Amino acid sequence: MDENKRIKGVYSNRDKAGKRALYSWSNLHALYQSSTKSRMMSNILHSSFGDDLSNLIVLDVGCGFGNFLRELVEWGVDSDNCIGTEFLDDRLEKARKTSPKGIYYHLGDLDFDVIRAGKQPNLVSAHTVFSSILDYRERKNLADQMWDKVRKGGVDYDF
Repeated sequence: MDENKRIKGVYSNRDKAGKRALYSWSNLHALYQSSTKSRMMSNILHSSFGDDLSNLIVLDVGCGFGNFLRELVEWGVDSDNCIGTEFLDDRLEKARKTSPKGIYYHLGDLDFDVIRAGKQPNLVSAHTVFSSILDYRERKNLADQMWDKVRKGGVDYDF
């Protein structure tokens, strides 16, 4: 079985078992984890890019429901400079519905040109993506693809 199919099966089984709310805003543990991640990310962004994030170009790999990209827009990133990629279509559908216009969402792998209007991402991020991939070669392949997408001098961030 290929790794993408295995991961889709794991998420599907988790959802069918009623565990979709595992990371819900009403789960205090998940809320604490999310706020901790936000504090860490704000520190990384500030030390890497300064106070003004309006020119940041972001590729979020495995963007899920688009939470991170929406947070970045709240912090000042232009929504037209945000790209999310995800291969679970139900998550991407919700991301599209709940996100501001301008964020580009791609269903599938990183096999597409992420450069928008001549702008290459200076931040490539992934959140709990690598922990979902059990096959070492697949993890390494994704990491290599992420490094290939980030602009020289940019940041590749995995949480």
